[in-house]
Amino acid sequence: MALPVPRAARIALGLARLCALVVCALGALVLASWYFDLSPFDPLFPNLHSMAPNAGAGVFAAGLGLLCLTYRSLRPIAWLIGCALVLFGTATVAQDLFRFDLGIDRVLLGTATVPADASTRMAPGIAGSLIMFGLALLCAKGDRLGSAISQVLAIAMLAQVLTVLTGNAYGVSTADFPFPFTSMSAYGLLSVLLLAIGLLAAS
Repeated sequence: MALPVPRAARIALGLARLCALVVCALGALVLASWYFDLSPFDPLFPNLHSMAPNAGAGVFAAGLGLLCLTYRSLRPIAWLIGCALVLFGTATVAQDLFRFDLGIDRVLLGTATVPADASTRMAPGIAGSLIMFGLALLCAKGDRLGSAISQVLAIAMLAQVLTVLTGNAYGVSTADFPFPFTSMSAYGLLSVLLLAIGLLAAS
């Protein structure tokens, strides 16, 4: 028996907000790991430094944007965050493509020490996902065409997660096949998965 539409809509909205809060928590946790000693939490959250600090900030902003999208009065903030994510992700991808440094990789760290086994450069997979999610936020909750584009972008994000997981399962080298088997951390994959699910639920 199908659920009444209002109840189904409430469930979907609740799922979107839950995904947004979890993503915000993941981004905040990654950021905190670059400033504080979180080694006691290693059994629960191993290798937090596998995600760059600016990626953590981007993921936190994306989660906040998704949360704002679920409240009609806060949607303009979601659209502003979407615009910022597109610009931020594009700048990061441009650094990789054209081999120059804008200095955005260390802007959040200041004088903080970077672990020897960690990188401050955002993974291309996360940068691409933030661009797609930012565009999806800009299109979401507009006209019917905009909502459709937003849903297509969310599905593309899910496809990216599936592709990366498939590449990892079969041991595909991201050095030999940088696209579509782009490098992403476990936290990045989980964040993108939740953002895409939340966006579809909010739509």
